[in-house]
Amino acid sequence: MISIAGSQTGHPASCSMSPPSSAARNRHSGHQGQGFHKEQRALRLLWGPRRLVGPVVCCCLQVDTTGARFTSDTAAQELLHCNASEDLVARVKKIAMRLHQRPALGIALALSCVSTGNAIEPISTSIAVGMAAALTGLLAIYPNMLCSIHECCQEEWVAMNSTGLKETLEAKLFGQHLATQIILKAVTGFVNNKKPKKPLVLSLHGWTGTGKNLVSQMIAEHLYRKGMQSDFVHQFVSTAHFPHADHIDTYKDQLQQWVRGNVTSCARSLFIFDEMDKMHPGLIDSIKPFLDYYETMDGVSYRQAIFIFLSNAGGEKITRVALDFWNEGKKREEIQLKDLETAVSLEVFNNKNSGFWHTSLIDKNLVDFFVPFLPLEMKHVRMCVKEELKSRNKKPDEEIVNTVVEEMTYFPREEKIFSDKGCKTVEKKLDYYL
Repeated sequence: MISIAGSQTGHPASCSMSPPSSAARNRHSGHQGQGFHKEQRALRLLWGPRRLVGPVVCCCLQVDTTGARFTSDTAAQELLHCNASEDLVARVKKIAMRLHQRPALGIALALSCVSTGNAIEPISTSIAVGMAAALTGLLAIYPNMLCSIHECCQEEWVAMNSTGLKETLEAKLFGQHLATQIILKAVTGFVNNKKPKKPLVLSLHGWTGTGKNLVSQMIAEHLYRKGMQSDFVHQFVSTAHFPHADHIDTYKDQLQQWVRGNVTSCARSLFIFDEMDKMHPGLIDSIKPFLDYYETMDGVSYRQAIFIFLSNAGGEKITRVALDFWNEGKKREEIQLKDLETAVSLEVFNNKNSGFWHTSLIDKNLVDFFVPFLPLEMKHVRMCVKEELKSRNKKPDEEIVNTVVEEMTYFPREEKIFSDKGCKTVEKKLDYYL
């Protein structure tokens, strides 16, 4: 089972020291008042790969913190175990409580307080606290200093490029006039709204290879400076993160903690849930309160967040409508959202094999847009092949393009209108022919 709880606060904290023997523990406990000054010890603050994980105190070599998750209170308790003075405990606890808001404070303490074999005397600790306070004061005057070198949830790193999103959708999303229109208006309008009443919730539906993952990546690339690599983009794949039906209660708790923790870190967080058609029914309802019209939940506002669900469910209905238009001699561009949205939402809601089966997210109208992705025709597959060649800095070779396009399989069997895999296998086929 993959635990999500660790994703909320980074990797579990642990000391680099080996657990002490029982004799060592007894030895230390006998040094009342002296152990804190004579034993080798280190005050260590761990900086997580995604965010500050909080204060972790490894003191006197007799404290095994492997797998522990510390708060300011537990940090103070560990100092007490090392016979630290009450004054020092109070100061460390006060500083620890501010670490999540002031990462530089953690850096200062880490640089100043880590012992390399020498004892940490009270004067050394005082200097460390003073340096940390000085650095904190500096950042109060120049708050953007840290954000110039490290991703922050501020405009320098999180800002919508609406023009870029429009150009990318029009240039690289083929055969999806509905998705292009809906995504651009929905995302741009939401981000420009300074006081939204709820998070933006998009549900993307259609057969594989039609562009659902591509669109979610485009949104991330034009909303965050680091794109999909941003600390504020969070992606779930149902079969990977929620594989076992008998663990659904655990998954619900973990999912709530994960969403709550990341939105607390950055209000403008993006959550992508892939393979919703393979998610265990009932699981997604655990985050329903975060998607609703609440101003705050336990002091946290979710109104700036974006939730995107990707699913193959509803693909059959979308294909039937597209095929009907073709049989009637109508252009696919004539298909409107009203022709599909209600039908798709009902099909997904009543599909027992879907993660949306009888979900309160649909029942309570918390999904803002059901975005249909139409099946791709042969001409769209051709465009995909040419775009892939362009991305590899290759000139379009018509022979290769035709070969890849013709090797794809299409349906219905007689008419051969739509690609049954969309553009999903184009990349691998080009790998073979190039």
